[in-house]
Amino acid sequence: TLAAVVFTLNVPAVGDEGRVGAGLPDLLFPDVPLSLATLQIVFPYALGLAMVGLLETFLTQQLVDDITGTPSNMRREGCGQGIANLVTGFFGGMGGCAMIGQTMMNVKECGGRTRVSTFVAGLSLLVLVVFAAPVLAVIPMAALVAVMIMVSFAT
Repeated sequence: TLAAVVFTLNVPAVGDEGRVGAGLPDLLFPDVPLSLATLQIVFPYALGLAMVGLLETFLTQQLVDDITGTPSNMRREGCGQGIANLVTGFFGGMGGCAMIGQTMMNVKECGGRTRVSTFVAGLSLLVLVVFAAPVLAVIPMAALVAVMIMVSFAT
């Protein structure tokens, strides 16, 4: 990133992929008609995404339980993920789930063992997006590829 900025290299950057907005999103109600026709279109995709998200979350949860030797509650995790994804939609966000790569880096490489480590990771990401958006926008995509390769290797 430093070399790309200092030498003004013409490489694809994060900001080229879309606007990296600074600040918190506004609360809004999705601008779609609430009708049976809309639900018939959206429901199959929503169900598929929910199933994949839950599967990845439960797989990640099982791996963390095995590594840390601590039990967790899959029902509570699933309900929390569902509520969070529902609320996220009212801020224009996309649904999400636990990510194996990020979680394994947190647990194995960084030594995270409690919910505080997850909170710190999320808070750090929030601070970066809200306060350091211009800096994030100049990060070359190649740097992100290198990070993902290292995360894959570590996972």
